[in-house]
Amino acid sequence: FYISTYEGVRHVLAQRNVDSRVRALVAGGIASMVGQTIIVPFDVLSQHLMMMGITNRGDKVNKSMSNPLGIRDMGQGKVRITIELIRQIFKMDGFSGFYRGYVASLAAYVPNSALWWAFYHLYQDELYKIVPTWVSHLLIQSVAGTLGG
Repeated sequence: FYISTYEGVRHVLAQRNVDSRVRALVAGGIASMVGQTIIVPFDVLSQHLMMMGITNRGDKVNKSMSNPLGIRDMGQGKVRITIELIRQIFKMDGFSGFYRGYVASLAAYVPNSALWWAFYHLYQDELYKIVPTWVSHLLIQSVAGTLGG
């Protein structure tokens, strides 16, 4: 979803003759928003499971861990516990319960993604101007990606 959104937004902005660096900045930010919209609910679930001390096998590793939703996990596998967790989050907070921390997540990741893509394209364009034509495009892109970060 992230890359599809990124490329789709860049394509739309290219049709409007927007500068490539601005396209990258805007597309990177929007792609990150889409990515976070998908990822944050999974983060909420995984954080609850971690707070409960659930391992990959569904075993409870620490009986003193926090269980704020009061989910009973005796003998249940991780999938059943996760389903119960989804029910409890929805029961307590509705759909918005799956998006706790969403704004903070956007504040952290959207600017980072937008700036990374903008600088990646900036460095890539500048490297193409100064390196010989025989230099691999993959090498130029790798260097631009590293510098963009």
